[in-house]
Amino acid sequence: MASDRWQSFAATGRSTIRELFDFRGDAALPFTPQDEDVRIVRGKHEYFVRAVHRGEMMASSFAPLDVPTLIAYLLLSGLVDDIRAKRPWKVGVVRVATGGARRVKVVHKVTLQPGEAKEPVVEELVGRVNAGEFDTA
Repeated sequence: MASDRWQSFAATGRSTIRELFDFRGDAALPFTPQDEDVRIVRGKHEYFVRAVHRGEMMASSFAPLDVPTLIAYLLLSGLVDDIRAKRPWKVGVVRVATGGARRVKVVHKVTLQPGEAKEPVVEELVGRVNAGEFDTA
């Protein structure tokens, strides 16, 4: 009986670890597209034009994996969000290879001045991606 419970626990643990560190498929780490990202497909690559506040990572979307970090994040999230909202924007182009291994590369990044709007820069970068400017970067 205890052996069956252990096997079930071990199988669940293995599948969870495989899911968290799966580098293939749509849910692959280290890059997870956000709702605000602009997605463009060109040839064997997907491009994402992404805007994040300075201090955030452009090409990663890691979640806290241990309980103490998660609790600290939840307790301090309001304060962190207020601090983050005052930071200037970074706008960049992230290229993801679609075949086989999902190689992720930031091919262009611009840090805006405090108070500068991100929308015009995002539109400009979308045009540059569509023109093929980052295909060989």
